[in-house]
Amino acid sequence: MPSILEALGTSLSGKLGEKLNLSGGTLTGPLVVQEATASNHVATSGQVTSLEAAIGNYGDFVASTADVTVSVYDTAANILARSEDPKGAIAVASDTSAIYYWNGAVWTVSDIDNIQADSLAAALTLNISGDTESNIRSRTGDAVGTVMYGTNTGKLYIFDGSGWHEYQPAA
Repeated sequence: MPSILEALGTSLSGKLGEKLNLSGGTLTGPLVVQEATASNHVATSGQVTSLEAAIGNYGDFVASTADVTVSVYDTAANILARSEDPKGAIAVASDTSAIYYWNGAVWTVSDIDNIQADSLAAALTLNISGDTESNIRSRTGDAVGTVMYGTNTGKLYIFDGSGWHEYQPAA
């Protein structure tokens, strides 16, 4: 006669098998997840699909937001195997949504850390507060491409390495 624990184990195993559809310790049937109601709950496939429809994939988001022309859309493996693209080509991996940049020798994967670093590096060339035209024109040692705003003229001034060029905003 089986002990009470053996009987309980057999009964529990049978009931668990009905709920999880186990086969050799592997879940073989669908796993039903309740609708997520808190930020730490698992998202349903419907929620993920809805979010993807709203924002698209990461590569498309960056391409549209940053006004970047994506010249290659392929799998990550195929992108990394390419070597004849023009320097500066941008590729989006269809299987991972990773963004790649071709520097003329190798493909470099871009991630949010790289994008933030590039954005900060670009921002360092701008003087957001601006200055008066006379102070801007008397500046020396600025990097080529430095952009300044003339606080007394409303014009933009761009340094070309030897002098400042002014641009009047269109009215």
